[in-house]
Amino acid sequence: MLSKALIGLCLSCASFSFAQEFRASIIGQVTDPSGAPVPEATVTAIQHGTNQTFTAKTNTAGVYSIDFVQPGQFTVTVEAQGFSKEVYPDVPLEPAQKLNLNAKLTVGQVNQEVDSQRVARLA
Repeated sequence: MLSKALIGLCLSCASFSFAQEFRASIIGQVTDPSGAPVPEATVTAIQHGTNQTFTAKTNTAGVYSIDFVQPGQFTVTVEAQGFSKEVYPDVPLEPAQKLNLNAKLTVGQVNQEVDSQRVARLA
């Protein structure tokens, strides 16, 4: 009786191990022109078509992570006090992808915007 219960438990656990995460992640580091990390920068990803918004703040090392994002096309913006806003207009995310999107901010006004067409290099 115990062996049947043990076999049933093993089979049910095995089915969970085959499940795969389909959602994507956007990770990276935000730095200034000298390469120093920018803490407390805001990174926002907006999905095209749905306008669903995902937001993260960088830590003291300038690192951020936006997890559990539905695959699709995104506009990603990076903003920090004293720096120009960096915009990545067409960022594709595939299922289960972990996209590394580093941003180097330029010193300037917050209302200045830099349109970054470098996303093709990230894939």
